[in-house]
Amino acid sequence: SKVIIDLSRVTRIDSAGLGQLMSCYSHLVRNRGELKVLNPVPEVRKLLEMTGISMLIQSFSDEQEAVRSFGSRPRLNVTP
Repeated sequence: SKVIIDLSRVTRIDSAGLGQLMSCYSHLVRNRGELKVLNPVPEVRKLLEMTGISMLIQSFSDEQEAVRSFGSRPRLNVTP
C-alpha cells in the first residue's frame, strides 16, 4: 500500500496524533507499504523534525511529487 496523508488542515498535533502517525507508518512498513505526508504546516513540520519522525516519513508540498516519490527510495532488506 502507498499512502499519502494530507496534513494541510492540521494546525497542531499532540502525542496521541504522533502515535497514530507512527502506528500507521509501522503497519505499512511491516506490510511492505510506504507512507508520505503532504503539506504539513510549519508548526507541524517543526514537530516532525524535532521528534525525528521526518527522518522516517518523507513530507512533500506537491502532491504529484509525493506520488512520483513512491518506489524511488531504496528499501532496506532486513533478514532475521
